[in-house]
Amino acid sequence: MKVKLGVWLTRYGLWLAKKGMDLSGVTDLLDTTNSTKNCITIHSVIGGPYTQSDAGTNWQGPYEAEAYLLVKLEYDSQIEDREWYFETVEEAFGWVRHFKTSIDPIVIEGRPD
Repeated sequence: MKVKLGVWLTRYGLWLAKKGMDLSGVTDLLDTTNSTKNCITIHSVIGGPYTQSDAGTNWQGPYEAEAYLLVKLEYDSQIEDREWYFETVEEAFGWVRHFKTSIDPIVIEGRPD
């Protein structure tokens, strides 16, 4: 029962993250000027989650974000390490749990114009 609930919560959290997350820090990657779909593929979590209190006065993320992960992502055939911000620490832990149990990437599709 606990495992099923945990799996459901993780999937729901990932769904929420894909649908409702603030794309601060990576919105420059999603091209909203043309009608073709773009996507960002998250391949792994390199570090984190890090919170505002961890960063102290050096926090450079959005004010409403509570945490971020350092992730390896792919966009337009380019692979790079980026900070990915989350509104809550629990959302960030959802991605960490996903990659601890799966090698499947998280794909976030861009919004067509």
